[in-house]
Amino acid sequence: MKINQYLSSKFDFKNGKEDVLAIKFEDILDITNNDDEIIILGDKDDKVILHGGIKSENNEDGKWESSGTKNDEEGNTYNIYQSSNGSNIVKLLIEDDIDINTI
Repeated sequence: MKINQYLSSKFDFKNGKEDVLAIKFEDILDITNNDDEIIILGDKDDKVILHGGIKSENNEDGKWESSGTKNDEEGNTYNIYQSSNGSNIVKLLIEDDIDINTI
């Protein structure tokens, strides 16, 4: 499933099924909320694929950068990944049960 099929800044995949969501930075610029965030809720069988990879010592060209975790008022914990292209910044808040992969 590709994220640009949706027009929401919050995705809830808590449905007991295995869902796979592929995300490219360019596809999500127009669907962030007022805080430039996209929130992704899901189960332990769900996967998010971050195109462009995650920046690290071994991958300096990665498109996404891990920037910690965040807890919300409902008790959910999110892993935060962000990316930018000059003036545009996007933060992904991915619930910590979701498996995160890169391409």
